Amino acid sequence: MNEKAPFDKRVGLLLLLLTSVCSQFVIADTPPSDALVKELLTVTQPQKLLDQVMAQMDGVMQNSMLQAMPDQKLTPEQDSIMAEMRSKMVALIRESMSWKIMEPLYIDIYQKSFTQQEVEGILVFYRSDAGQAVIAKMPQVMQGTTQLTQTVLSTMMPKIQLLVRQSVEKLKASRVSPSDARTAVPIDES
Repeated sequence: MNEKAPFDKRVGLLLLLLTSVCSQFVIADTPPSDALVKELLTVTQPQKLLDQVMAQMDGVMQNSMLQAMPDQKLTPEQDSIMAEMRSKMVALIRESMSWKIMEPLYIDIYQKSFTQQEVEGILVFYRSDAGQAVIAKMPQVMQGTTQLTQTVLSTMMPKIQLLVRQSVEKLKASRVSPSDARTAVPIDES
């Protein structure tokens, strides 16, 4: 029985080691809990960023409408109709993208994208001074990149419009009229 005891201890230690190693793989692939993701969302404050975007929505929509119709003068009645439409659109967007609706979507995305271990590491970063700086300054970074993108797109837009006009002209020119179709040479498909 004494000879069997060291063997049993070795098998027991081996099983313990295998269980420990295997559990690490299971933990590594475990999606984060709702509570952990909510904690991350509390620390990173996406709700605050969403609120800021929603606060700017009316102005953005008004500018977009003005840019879409640059040469059109609206009557007071038409202007009122456009303002009412814009107001309803902003209300619809705010309602559809409220935090009550968005939070479960965020949680689902985070759970599909990150593991428990990764979210724990992300939380460590965002709780650090550097992480807090990222959170505090990200709205400015996003605003700057949005303005930069709009500038690039606005300088590119005339070129895109020219390409579209040229392509439309080519498409119009490539149309075969019914009289041309009767005189066209048939294509040999053999």
